Amino acid sequence: FNVMLGNAGVGFSRMFSPRLRAGIAAKAIFQKLDTVAYNTFGFDLGFILKTGVQKLSLAGSLQNLGFSVKANATYPNPAYDSSLPTGPGNEPSIELKEGAPLPLTARIGFGYQLASGVAALDIAIPIDNKVKVSAGLEWWYQRSSPLGFAVRLGYKYQGAPDYNDLGTNLAGLA
Repeated sequence: FNVMLGNAGVGFSRMFSPRLRAGIAAKAIFQKLDTVAYNTFGFDLGFILKTGVQKLSLAGSLQNLGFSVKANATYPNPAYDSSLPTGPGNEPSIELKEGAPLPLTARIGFGYQLASGVAALDIAIPIDNKVKVSAGLEWWYQRSSPLGFAVRLGYKYQGAPDYNDLGTNLAGLA
């Protein structure tokens, strides 16, 4: 059994004003599961805006704009009968050509600069799943010092709780 997954991309961003930055990224996605190869191309768009409210930033993005994921594979046809003429319904192999859209996701986020860190809120709205909300804090101790460090704490909300899931909504503590 052979598995391979890869992604290659290139991006460009620009400062349009002291308050607005935006960018685009193009990516090629490829995956192979056993004998089936999948590939596609996609784009991400994003922006960061320093709002008029002091120390508050707004960001947004659209992820996975692009083409459907294509699968290409050829399998031996178990129903093929070599004693019959080859034709529709009696081919020696079956060609698989499937397509599925990339999981388009819109995101919006807010960041607020604190005296020694940052507070953030992120809302992800995937086209094929439930809305996910994440929040976090980062606090720096002696940021400019070589001995400085950061403490981070995050929380994620992914809809109604599943009591059969033993996971936690604690997103991280570093």
